[in-house]
Amino acid sequence: MLGAGRPLRQLIEKDEIRSLILFGPPGTGKTTLARLIAEKTHSRFVEVQAAHTLLAELKKIREDAVRFRRGKKQKTLLFADEFHRFNQSLQDFFVPDIENGTLTLIAATLHNPLFAIHKAIVSRSMLCETKLLQSTDLALLVRRAFEDKERGLGHLGLQLDDSAVAAIVSRANGDARKALTLLEWAALASDKKSSRLITETSITRLQSSATSFAYDRQGDAHYDTISAFIKSMRAGDSEGALHWLAVMIEAGEDPLFIWRRMIIFASEDVGNADPRALLMATAGLRAFECIGFPEGRITLSQVVLYLCLTKKDRTAYEKINAAIEGLKHSGPRIIPDKLKNHPLHGTE
Repeated sequence: MLGAGRPLRQLIEKDEIRSLILFGPPGTGKTTLARLIAEKTHSRFVEVQAAHTLLAELKKIREDAVRFRRGKKQKTLLFADEFHRFNQSLQDFFVPDIENGTLTLIAATLHNPLFAIHKAIVSRSMLCETKLLQSTDLALLVRRAFEDKERGLGHLGLQLDDSAVAAIVSRANGDARKALTLLEWAALASDKKSSRLITETSITRLQSSATSFAYDRQGDAHYDTISAFIKSMRAGDSEGALHWLAVMIEAGEDPLFIWRRMIIFASEDVGNADPRALLMATAGLRAFECIGFPEGRITLSQVVLYLCLTKKDRTAYEKINAAIEGLKHSGPRIIPDKLKNHPLHGTE
């Protein structure tokens, strides 16, 4: 995103950013990037949380921005976190400021801005997606934070085992903020003990639960995960399908949503190649309603495996779609006499 010659870097270097939307999972550097842009462009940095900000506060920020611009010749960069939480009228509030340069707006959101943010803002903004960090990058970040004596933990005189770094990376799952938090907890705990070495055991004691992951039941992760689940079943990839099923179960996804998608799959993707698939899916839902979690996970797994491994035929799905499209194009046919209902025999 900030590599040499990349558009965002060029805009930062030329100080020509007016509005920027950063979207992506937590802990991927949206706030850090906003602060970096403010520093590089010598702008005054103001941060607000959309969920807790009222119109009166935004008006005050605008007034201050105008005063700083006129008096100190300094621009104001407003970083609005969780921007999607602003209602449409509050989002529209920023449009004049973007156009006349009163504020440089950097909006951050976890969701796809094309759906979560008003079009008037999106059309005036540069969109940049922040992604989860790769394991190698996350490990490098952890080591830098551990060794830095001024801004990190280097002044504590601790040691960090390679296994501890791997454990942190595994549990953070691409989230830089979570990785640094785990590292700090482990360092503070070790600093109070006789042992000065942070090991894998140090990390597992802090967080004994399974690996955490980004998942929002109303956000992109929700739709991306169910998409991966369906496509894995469609490809006959039982291992992949069970992985994505496990992700949804552990994330607390609504099991009825999962069952609905499986029942649809039984008709849409399996169809009459194996009519028993629909019976399996509906019977599985009924069984799940009787037993619930945790045992219900076994029923889910059973039906997923069946849908993965059985033959597929999308004819039912394709034929009804074609019939509907034909109806829209040509209208309904005239019903032939022989197909009409004639309740009175002998009538013409």
